[in-house]
Amino acid sequence: MDYLNIKGMSEQELKYLYKFRHSKCLDTLDRQCELLELRNKNNKSELNAINYAWCVRENELQKNGSPVFKRAITHK
Repeated sequence: MDYLNIKGMSEQELKYLYKFRHSKCLDTLDRQCELLELRNKNNKSELNAINYAWCVRENELQKNGSPVFKRAITHK
């Protein structure tokens, strides 16, 4: 997806991308995004920045072959 690039991102979008880079799998990325969307539910510019940053991070994770879910910890 060539239209998703970091060079054209606003500071607002980069702020969320930085936060999303703490997520190492798609499951935690989705949870993180949902929380941010709830906190900013009445601010359309913030929601747009969150969604664009989510798309960029999702693309990065997929390119890296990241798992969808965290691996379950099994106790013996």
